[in-house]
Amino acid sequence: MESSSDNSRKITVTEEICDILQAALTHGWNFSYLAMVKHHLSSHCSELVDVNPELGTLSVAGDALYEAATTATDGIVFRAQNGGILIVFTSTLLPLEKNQVSNSDSRVCLFEFPASLRFSQLRKAIRISYSKQQNIPVTFFASLGVRFQGSVVDISAIGAKIRFDGNISDLLESSEIIADCQIRLPDESLLEARARVLGHLYDSEQDISYLRCQYLDLNMNSELQLKNLIDDALRQMDQSDLSLGAL
Repeated sequence: MESSSDNSRKITVTEEICDILQAALTHGWNFSYLAMVKHHLSSHCSELVDVNPELGTLSVAGDALYEAATTATDGIVFRAQNGGILIVFTSTLLPLEKNQVSNSDSRVCLFEFPASLRFSQLRKAIRISYSKQQNIPVTFFASLGVRFQGSVVDISAIGAKIRFDGNISDLLESSEIIADCQIRLPDESLLEARARVLGHLYDSEQDISYLRCQYLDLNMNSELQLKNLIDDALRQMDQSDLSLGAL
């Protein structure tokens, strides 16, 4: 994996590309391809149908996709977006005989499995707040193996605010690197990451400590877990707003 900016990465590892495309297929991400129409580049709706890295193929359905792909000299540019994640990659149409044998639907075209993929996060700043009724447990280890148990106050794609019972100020330092941070997500999956402490505050009246941290070295699976968590929360908010509007 090659990093080019804080929120955009070029991915060249086949397994990681496959994981992302499988997520796009499973969750029905908005898929499209770019084509030249009368000297203008335009976007056309399409659908990811199958991902097969073992055969080195990708099946995509779209109106006029075959015609666009046969006239594209450098391959077709595909885009897929879901919530705050955008992926972009280029793929080349496989020979006509493979397309005819593999597909009975004329809209479905067979492309080469992409050698690289651009993965971008568009909504890093969005934070989702959680109440005591929506408990997301957190466990992390500070210096010398000191272990803390807490819960998420709010969370984003780049960090989290966590609450702990009691005063932990004496055991932490700002900019300290946390050796291990584990967040138990609502679907019972475990997000593991290193984290940097950005600041902490102790509320003596409530005997509660609040800590703000930034994730370090998140792997692609953890990024997708966070993305799904945030998207699910935003979707629930949208549905709640629609329900209130109907009253």
